[in-house]
Amino acid sequence: MLMFLSPGDPLLNRAFSTDNIFQSWDCKLEQIAKSQTCNPDGIPPEYDYTYDVITLDPTFITDITVQTRATLKKWTRSAELVDLSVEPIYHRLIRSYSMMVYGKSTRIGCSMNYCDGTGRLMCVYDKKAKLNELLYEKAVNREEICTACPNSEQCVNYLCQAK
Repeated sequence: MLMFLSPGDPLLNRAFSTDNIFQSWDCKLEQIAKSQTCNPDGIPPEYDYTYDVITLDPTFITDITVQTRATLKKWTRSAELVDLSVEPIYHRLIRSYSMMVYGKSTRIGCSMNYCDGTGRLMCVYDKKAKLNELLYEKAVNREEICTACPNSEQCVNYLCQAK
């Protein structure tokens, strides 16, 4: 089950960025996630993708939406561990948050599976940020975000999205 964030959701209230590109669903990445969710070593390096895994609480296994939302909020709060206000760069302490906001990442695919009786949700992103790499270009204000979208895209909730 995939969870979508609605406009106004607090998870969307992140730092202003001029390269907020909407992440499109990618069936290939979903298939990779599906095939690798139970792999204890994660995704093999030859894929050259980045990923994160949510281990689901067995007492709430029937409500994946609640658990996924709680995990996303936890990842978002992790951004408070590092000062991103001056220079939003990748740091290991905010790995999960970094994957969600990395400006060069445009595709995502997720899959849920049971591994030895434990539910796991894996999301795979198409691009990896490197240590100390800029996660996104900061915008001066909200209006600047939408003007950065190319003509082939529209601005939806301060994200550039294909028309």
